[in-house]
Amino acid sequence: MFKKTRVRQIIELLQKNLRDREISNVLGVSRNSVARIRQTSNDYNGDWEGLLMMTDDELYRFFYPDKFKPKKSYAPFGYAYVHR
Repeated sequence: MFKKTRVRQIIELLQKNLRDREISNVLGVSRNSVARIRQTSNDYNGDWEGLLMMTDDELYRFFYPDKFKPKKSYAPFGYAYVHR
């Protein structure tokens, strides 16, 4: 996981029409991360300014929502097995 501020930097460089490989070399992040942010921002209905008005935390939650889902700490319980 990279720093939350990298998402904002990637968006700013995407706004300047740089390729994914160039952005990944400049910022030292993977091309897959840049491609994921590019795809999500293309699917976003708003504009670049709307994204850049978000805080770093909001941007990170927008682009990586699965990082904030609660994780179950134990396996589901087998009630049928217990009742037998």
